Amino acid sequence: MTGKFNSVMYTDILKWFIIFQPVLDILTLLSIYFIDLSITVGIVFRMLFMLLSFVYIFFGNDSPYKKYVIGYLILLLAVLGLGFLGNIFLKPTFNFFLETQWIAKVVYFIVMFCAFVLVFTSKESYRAVKMKLLSAVYIAASIVVASILLSILTNTSTNTYEWVKDGYKGWFYSGNELGAIIAITAPLLFIFAYKKTNTWKDSLNWLPLFALLVTGVLLGTKVGLFAMVGTLAIGVVILILHWLVETRKNGMKNRYMISTLLAVVMAILFGVIAPTTPSVTNLSVDMPIPEKDNIATGPDSGEDGESMEEAEERQRQEEEAMRDEDGEIRELPAYLDSEIVNKILSARHFYFTRQYHYYIDAHIYQQLFGMGYAGNYTEVRKTIEMDFLDIFFSFGVFGAILIFLPLIMVTVAIIRKLFSDFKQVLNPENIFLITSIMLGNGIALIAGHVWFAPSVSIYFSLAFVLLLYNLYQPDLEELSGQ
Repeated sequence: MTGKFNSVMYTDILKWFIIFQPVLDILTLLSIYFIDLSITVGIVFRMLFMLLSFVYIFFGNDSPYKKYVIGYLILLLAVLGLGFLGNIFLKPTFNFFLETQWIAKVVYFIVMFCAFVLVFTSKESYRAVKMKLLSAVYIAASIVVASILLSILTNTSTNTYEWVKDGYKGWFYSGNELGAIIAITAPLLFIFAYKKTNTWKDSLNWLPLFALLVTGVLLGTKVGLFAMVGTLAIGVVILILHWLVETRKNGMKNRYMISTLLAVVMAILFGVIAPTTPSVTNLSVDMPIPEKDNIATGPDSGEDGESMEEAEERQRQEEEAMRDEDGEIRELPAYLDSEIVNKILSARHFYFTRQYHYYIDAHIYQQLFGMGYAGNYTEVRKTIEMDFLDIFFSFGVFGAILIFLPLIMVTVAIIRKLFSDFKQVLNPENIFLITSIMLGNGIALIAGHVWFAPSVSIYFSLAFVLLLYNLYQPDLEELSGQ
């Protein structure tokens, strides 16, 4: 690339943009609480960066995959554009701003995924770029941890739950998004820490990771608890196994011994601290469970600053939205009508039922290209807050296939390598990346706020591309000339 704007410059900008992510999230809280802006600071800066990424994708790189990435983006935007135009005429209620914002949020993940693919397959050294971006994630996560702990110490932290349960989300607006960020970045910090550890002097690299794990359970959510426990358990097991393999090859005192011992010590300390944190104590607290014919609890009821009165009013409106033309509330499918399902999904299955009926009754055009934001609502608009289902109902069969293409690519890559190069899949770095992606998709499926959350999806897309590159590294390096 001969122009001034190239992969080296974009990578440097990208590094600082990742580091700046927690600051954007804190500014978002301030803009909502004190200025009451409909468009937050975070959205403005992230959309501007997405435009910059478009410029990089089309004009600023020399990757051999450039034409494929551009073709994919054009096809995706065309399909989403057809859905958008169709909904202008087919939706009972069409809000231009909400529909545009909804599309922009999911496109952000795709654009960042494409930009990362081109960054890692350009002429600049992959390993140098990888460590540069992982160090940016490391710094960003450290800022998250420091800000939350400081907010708790100064008694300025916002509460994850307004009522019934406990939890701290610091100076961040959305507890769900913060939990997803912590869950997805924790395995990435594991990679950075163990790669940077060669002697005992490098032990300090593990402190931000341990602090992030503790912060995850201070949040008070089930997502934070299970994600931190799962990440820590996988980390300890995979490092022990890798250390044993390296010991057979190189003797007892190999570089992985230090990382393994540090991970074990970290797990023991976490096990001592975790039982006293909100995520564990909240397990014994039950949110109100809705009766079969009454939607009394909705997704995140009482969370993210919502008062009991606001939750009750919203739930009343949502109950009205579930009624059919005769005024009767539509029955849930039998397999969804249980207290266990409600406890896991926090009543999101009620909103799935509504969207499902919208979809069944929709025009064939909407079934193929999507019903847009919140489906074919008339007055009360409410998404399911389960990303996979929201993507399918919002963007239809064609849109969902194209949006999920990165996930399909990663899944196919893992399956192929399991049969052709099993050891490569079990590399510690790849296990941590798979863990990050699985946690992100698990949260997206059950609690949402991953694919549609730009503050989360930048880390999520990085994990996707790092894993893809690691699995196909020999072929890509040969093609890219690295």
